[in-house]
Amino acid sequence: MAKGDIADRLRALRKQPGFCPVWTYHAEVERLPEYDLDKLSCERVVKNGFMHSPEINMDGQETIHVGGNVDGQMVDIVVCVRECQGEDIAVIVTVKPK
Repeated sequence: MAKGDIADRLRALRKQPGFCPVWTYHAEVERLPEYDLDKLSCERVVKNGFMHSPEINMDGQETIHVGGNVDGQMVDIVVCVRECQGEDIAVIVTVKPK
């Protein structure tokens, strides 16, 4: 089980070959089409974007915002890091334009 703050945990995940975040239904099915964003570009932002504003959401879950550019539009992607079978995984909670 990984320890440390969410930024450190996400940094470690982003360094792994084949890094691929998991999407929540809300982010993938509701927000992507609403804001006309594509999945691959958003995943690139999660992998390479600027991490900022760690927080605890209303469900008590620690999240971090990752900012970047998708087709000339600044986006903010909210990510949490969850443990699954003893390993950390990055989960995209929501996406939104800035």
